[in-house]
Amino acid sequence: MFSLETLGKCAVIVIHDLLPRKLKTSEMNSNQKDGFLFLAQDGEKLIVHENLGYDLTGIEIEHLRKSVYTWGGGDDMVVRNGVVEMGLPSFLEPFVREINSIPGCRISPNLLRAGGDVYLYIEYDGSVEGKVSGAVMNFLSQEFLFEKDLVYMGKQGSEVPKILDMYVALGNKLSDLFMVTTVWEFRDDQQKNQSDGIFQNRGTYVPKAFVNGSTDRLVFRVENTEILGGTTHNVVDRNRNLFEIEVKSRFFSDFYNNIVRPYSGPIFCHMEVTGESQKTYYLVEKNRHSQFIKGLKNHWADDARSNHINYIQSAGELGSETN
Repeated sequence: MFSLETLGKCAVIVIHDLLPRKLKTSEMNSNQKDGFLFLAQDGEKLIVHENLGYDLTGIEIEHLRKSVYTWGGGDDMVVRNGVVEMGLPSFLEPFVREINSIPGCRISPNLLRAGGDVYLYIEYDGSVEGKVSGAVMNFLSQEFLFEKDLVYMGKQGSEVPKILDMYVALGNKLSDLFMVTTVWEFRDDQQKNQSDGIFQNRGTYVPKAFVNGSTDRLVFRVENTEILGGTTHNVVDRNRNLFEIEVKSRFFSDFYNNIVRPYSGPIFCHMEVTGESQKTYYLVEKNRHSQFIKGLKNHWADDARSNHINYIQSAGELGSETN
């Protein structure tokens, strides 16, 4: 099942009226549906992705661009096949980078959109809650064009990420999500030779961020007391054997290009490493899960994983018996 044990605490901040509540000029009486934006990093640039699910006319693109200009993201906005890519608002970037600089803490890549409001979702270990609290209070005290509020700070949800509890509270359904569980079976010396030997460690981890670059950063809770492999790492919480690790790998870079960009929807995920395999749990948008799986197939077909044994173990609507 989907686990929240790696980072057990969270905070949610809402930015009011950051995006237009209506986009389609032919349906101006209809608000945008609730959904998710996806935050990733291409090199040093923070990019927000949104899959609208429909094409925009030239007038509608300009309407969106005008709105995005108000927070400095209009010049580099790209719209293709119903997918929008835009720079992170300039007033948000310092805060996001500050949060991601705290070991054992991250801005979730999944940003909830409800009408024009956008919800930031911070996940962190309890050992760094003082640093997180300080960063959040400092951000909330600053004056920006957009109003902002702290919605929640405390423990994660019991079974799903807290932000999904809020998604449901807005009148949506968990069955809007689709769960895909995959397995990578280790063979030969893959545990020792891949990603600086990090897979010699049993435990659970989440990516710090989805970055198109030459290294990956992971927040890893291991079963053993010391990290195996030649990795660069920081101790987050010795009592929980929680580490933040940097490895030489292009896994999430390839993931960004094969999956994030064409799919551009929510991807809640966590990884579980055993002695024989790695199991990955993904929560994605049900209406576009086929697009996600197509990207996953391309990701596995890359040369870097061509000798891996990868397969889907189970898939189905969230809450179904397959999960």
